Amino acid sequence: MFTFEDIMDHARASPWRGALEDGATSVCGRNPLCGDQFTLVLDIEDGIVQQMRFDGAGCLVSQGCLSLLCEQVRGKSIAELRSTDAVTLLDFDYTQLTWNRQQCARLGYELLQRLLATLPNTEGQ
Repeated sequence: MFTFEDIMDHARASPWRGALEDGATSVCGRNPLCGDQFTLVLDIEDGIVQQMRFDGAGCLVSQGCLSLLCEQVRGKSIAELRSTDAVTLLDFDYTQLTWNRQQCARLGYELLQRLLATLPNTEGQ
């Protein structure tokens, strides 16, 4: 399970920040409680996430959780990601954060789910 320290480490030096090549699928969103604003980009091949990146600005909690989320989704199928909740996917106990910071921590997951909802359903094919 990830700790708050892990989130802070990723926020300070994320290997997942930046753009992906053309053809990747993206979504933008913000958290009005904190002012966080990010773009999430997925590179998907044959229904499997090859890579996810993010760019934008926000608090350390949102940045760190986005970075950890990028690490967690790599190699997972669209179907698996659609059916996995935020706590399981990030493997972090959100209750150690205040309610407002929980919203910051979940921003990446919410953006991911919005992006996945725009993709065609390939289950059962």
